[in-house]
Amino acid sequence: MYFSGDGYKVFVGFQKMLDQNKWDAVCDGGPALRIAILEHEPQMFAGYYFPEYFTYEVPEFHAQMYEDCKSLTDGTIDEAMWCVFRDGAKTSLAKTALLCWCICYAKKKNIKWDSYEDESGEVALFDVTVALQTNQKLIEDFGQLYYKKPQKQAMSEAKMKRIKNFKTENGVSVSAVTTQQPLRARNLQGAERTDLYIVDDFENNKTKDSVVITGTVIKHLNELRSGLPAGASVLYLCNYITDTGSVAHIMELLRDNKRAIVRFVPVKNGKGEIAWPDKFVDTEAQATEINRTISDPKLHKVSLEAKRTSLSKDGLVFETEMMLNPSKSGDLFFDRDKVIAAIAKAKPPLEENAGLKVWAKFNPTHRFGGGADTSEGIGGDHNASAWIDFTQKPALLVASFQDNLMANTVFGWELKRQGALFGYPYLIPEINNTGYGTVAELINSEYPLLYQREVKNKTTGKVQKEFGWRATMGTVFEVLGNFKSAFESGDLEILDKDLLEEMKFFTKSSARLTTRLVGATRHFDKLRAAALAWEANKYATLSVEDKKKRFAGATQGAYQP
Repeated sequence: MYFSGDGYKVFVGFQKMLDQNKWDAVCDGGPALRIAILEHEPQMFAGYYFPEYFTYEVPEFHAQMYEDCKSLTDGTIDEAMWCVFRDGAKTSLAKTALLCWCICYAKKKNIKWDSYEDESGEVALFDVTVALQTNQKLIEDFGQLYYKKPQKQAMSEAKMKRIKNFKTENGVSVSAVTTQQPLRARNLQGAERTDLYIVDDFENNKTKDSVVITGTVIKHLNELRSGLPAGASVLYLCNYITDTGSVAHIMELLRDNKRAIVRFVPVKNGKGEIAWPDKFVDTEAQATEINRTISDPKLHKVSLEAKRTSLSKDGLVFETEMMLNPSKSGDLFFDRDKVIAAIAKAKPPLEENAGLKVWAKFNPTHRFGGGADTSEGIGGDHNASAWIDFTQKPALLVASFQDNLMANTVFGWELKRQGALFGYPYLIPEINNTGYGTVAELINSEYPLLYQREVKNKTTGKVQKEFGWRATMGTVFEVLGNFKSAFESGDLEILDKDLLEEMKFFTKSSARLTTRLVGATRHFDKLRAAALAWEANKYATLSVEDKKKRFAGATQGAYQP
């Protein structure tokens, strides 16, 4: 079961992945030969100096991660993401096969362990410094690399088991930082810019449940990536607990980057195959049966069935942190199965009219309504609109539009143009922030049927009407809730795949947001517009004659009041 050599043991599974001649030379050759070989072999480096980490046979995905360590240092790639299930040993591998390896060979000069909580990085660095001070094999081959601090400071760090920073005898600076700190103030270390980031624990249940914190982390990571000097590398360690957080944001960017790699490893894949079969089995019965024949408790199989119940009673933690399945987190706003079913039935539009996608032609005898969500038009959020035919059974979203470069004032005229195509139906535009310019232009252009809300005058106390829908936590939840009920009950049909994709990832926490989140992973502008369009169902009560009159005006190019 074991391969023995030079006073240590590792599994046969580890041996199988190695070049046998090189491995023999590492084990039996002198320090000079070993050091020369291991400079290019992070997996052998970890196996030789840290055999205690190799309790179970090395799985295939670990072999790929070792290759990533090599690629991050030889210039093959700039970024790697290890989105690996909890207990997948990604942090241990990062500390031994990347961080310690880089320190011993001075492959990187200024290394930062970046995490949301200060403690995470400081604990990781403490573990590394303990290894540098106590690992006899490392000391024999590389000498005492840990920079000796004043006794009082060293004793304090040892007691807390946390270290903020250190500098090795071969000139490598290592520090623990947090995603909550500004980057500019700490990106330089003397004359050396940071050339290796290990970003760990940057998304957890605390960050996931706060759109503000998530936005801050995303901004931090965007700045980190944009400020990387030539030759610098980034390794991201994470789970996948939400579709709309910082992990999803970085993952999407890396997947389109030829100089990056994403390892997405749930504990079981879609075929039911276990990613680490030497460590995990499916059921408690299987684990009990196998473990009867294994005397060493450290080698016992772990039951995924038991793991599910131990992590949480409802199994949600297992689904998100072990299966990397955020759809089971309980935070989704829409029924994902129904959204996926609708996506399968989605169709391309019948036509596209100056950016407006149209799925059904206008019928002047039908009731229509529209909704609009606005933005600044500077390449971030979109100006978006949606139009619904309420007379069809089920009602049908007949048209949608989005543009992230159009100015909000121009969008007012665009809405007037779109409204003309559907007989100027009742329109509900949002007025928050950027919406004022849009609504002003709609009023100036004399759009006939605009939503008006009742507002109490602070001076006179009288109730007056003002144009535009204002988002508050109460109104947002009501409007989105009505839209959700219509879609999930089958009263509203949606053929727009883009809108359905927004619905697929929309969360309850996103629904609680009344203002735009800078740096958000995903935008839900078309969804908001569609929800407002459905709200227009309450007001779109034009008679057939009125609709014919308005339609006649629209076809002649001028509105007839």
